[in-house]
Amino acid sequence: MISSVLNVSYYRSLLAATCLSMCFGMAHASLLIYPSTAVLGLSDSCLQRSSAEVPTDAAETTAVSITGAVIDCDFMSAMQESGFLSQIQQDFINKIKQDFPKAYADQVNAANKGRTFILSLEVVRASRYVVKKESTAEVFLPVTLALKLTNILTGEVIYAQNLTQIKPIKLLATDLQASTTQAQVMQEYRKLFKEVMSGLLVQLKSELNLAQIEVPVVTQWKSYLILSKGTDQNIGVGDELSAGDGSLIRVVSASGQQSVAIPILMDASAKPNMFVKNVRSTSKAVNKPKVLIADILSHPEQSKDLIEAVFASELGDQAAFSLTPVNRRYGQLAAALSQETQLAQREDTQQRSLPDLFIRLAVLPNVSYSQSIGSLTEVQVHQTRVMGELIDSSGRVLFAALGVDKKEEKVSTGMGFALQDRQEVSLKNALLDLAGQFVKNVRFEKISLNVQQIKDNQVVIADPDQRLSNGMNVKIYRPYKFGQVNTVIPIWDAQVIKQEAGVAYLDLVLPIVDAGKDTLQPKVDDVVLLNAIGTAAPLNTALVFCPNTAAAALGPVVFDAAKTLSYFSLATQATLPLYATTGSTEGQQPLAAAVQALTENAGFRSTLQPKFVTPPTNCIQPVYLIKQQSETCTTPKQCNFEYQVVAGVRSIGADGKPANPVGFSQTIKIQSVSRDNLDAVLQQHLFDAVPALLQKVSLSPTFSPTR
Repeated sequence: MISSVLNVSYYRSLLAATCLSMCFGMAHASLLIYPSTAVLGLSDSCLQRSSAEVPTDAAETTAVSITGAVIDCDFMSAMQESGFLSQIQQDFINKIKQDFPKAYADQVNAANKGRTFILSLEVVRASRYVVKKESTAEVFLPVTLALKLTNILTGEVIYAQNLTQIKPIKLLATDLQASTTQAQVMQEYRKLFKEVMSGLLVQLKSELNLAQIEVPVVTQWKSYLILSKGTDQNIGVGDELSAGDGSLIRVVSASGQQSVAIPILMDASAKPNMFVKNVRSTSKAVNKPKVLIADILSHPEQSKDLIEAVFASELGDQAAFSLTPVNRRYGQLAAALSQETQLAQREDTQQRSLPDLFIRLAVLPNVSYSQSIGSLTEVQVHQTRVMGELIDSSGRVLFAALGVDKKEEKVSTGMGFALQDRQEVSLKNALLDLAGQFVKNVRFEKISLNVQQIKDNQVVIADPDQRLSNGMNVKIYRPYKFGQVNTVIPIWDAQVIKQEAGVAYLDLVLPIVDAGKDTLQPKVDDVVLLNAIGTAAPLNTALVFCPNTAAAALGPVVFDAAKTLSYFSLATQATLPLYATTGSTEGQQPLAAAVQALTENAGFRSTLQPKFVTPPTNCIQPVYLIKQQSETCTTPKQCNFEYQVVAGVRSIGADGKPANPVGFSQTIKIQSVSRDNLDAVLQQHLFDAVPALLQKVSLSPTFSPTR
């Protein structure tokens, strides 16, 4: 139970004693590590292999058939060999006992749950690729495992590392489908699992340097705890601090030398005078806005965990924001722990709050092909594009970028790496390019807006520069001074419902601390604090793509990336605001559904109900036409083509009828290409042409979504 009335004099009287004890080096109980025996990922669906896998052409490369999974079924079977998993689990435990003898915990219970991290092992990917070379073949077995250290009370991931190893097996081509080959593959999978796990644990021992920041309680104001450390000591908004008795508090405001927290899990009789933050480093990310990767749209053979890891790693400490780390298998881990330990899953977990900013990533269709340029040489072409967008709490797109990797390589025919291997490298490079654009271009401005009046249960905010947009979630703060330190205390969550003539109207949603009749009410001179990007615009001018609606192909040629590329083009080029409320790409779930899924699977409070705005305008549907105009060939594999390309958008009203089409056209000329590669080469040109045409659309005076 959260206590709404705490003993103020108790905390004040303890302050001197707290400082004295710290001077003499009294430390909080040491951190513990509990290695979970659950190997996450082994209950997922697996990649089924088919007879179509075996190539017939000498230099042809194939991968397993795609079924929406990234773990080979033979790997799953290999893990189930009698006694293998139990031996792995025991090796895992023994290594933690050996490397962290003082931190190892063999149980998680009420007494140690606040200072115990859960170490978990996860299978990220286990796949196989076959490269056939005349009479021989090579089978490549890439296995990726992840090791994560999670605070099970908050869902925060303190440490995460991925490691990949690839084992090549050389065979006669005639033995690809032999039972002996399958047995050899499964044996190698087991060896790889052990080797990768061992490598991860070696890294853990050398890299893990967990520490605790001790944060004394200074005093209490109303139901808020005032803490003696702030951003200068790596204590920031959203941090969740624990006490030795299992009490949990969340920091809701922080300045350089002071912070303010509210109780999350605290018995009414509890009076801890010291809380701790468990950290791995002393990064100054506490000063930055928190951002959550809410959704990743990828091809079935691509690991979303790897995509997130590469993107997050490249952002590093250089970005203007810090990513909120999550364990997307948190639900599975919590369920496993409830079976392994004395931790009560429902009572003790899922207390984390969501940030107000989100990122979505989407991998566009790849362009990959090889073309012979002689009897012994071929050109391999690889192009990968990844779209990323930063979205605020209303659903408005604040920033969007496209990461691109383009490569053309000459290789000896049949002797190069598999196209699939090249695609993996290309995806990584595109993610690095995308992250670099976020680091370079995303900048926040700290804004303070004053409460002007309280009118008809609504809060009126002075907003002369239109920083607030309809539907945006904000917090109302009460300025206050404790001792010599000025601070602000959040008192209400609110939502912007209207803008007009330099003011914005807020509806009160929930008090930060509900104290019944003593709940703090907003008053004049309270403030709204923002990390802003640019300015807002009236909602009735905003753009939103039609839900569950593909791009309209008006010609005979289909371009799978048309909707995603159109969305990206308008997100980066349109002068009107774009809302991400509906799915922006084919196969992508709506934003609210993606965020809601995190509250179910990644440790966030399940009572959270994300609400995003849908503009009251006509929705937008991309429209395109691709039509071949001419074809001339000198040889069967040397042809020239000419295409007419039209790209644009149209509005769809409540009646479902299209209106107000706006589009522009250009001609594409393709020189010296074989018919086998025509589709891929045409896609290359379309990826460049469509954004240029949509830029003209966004600047057109006839382009408007208004009903």
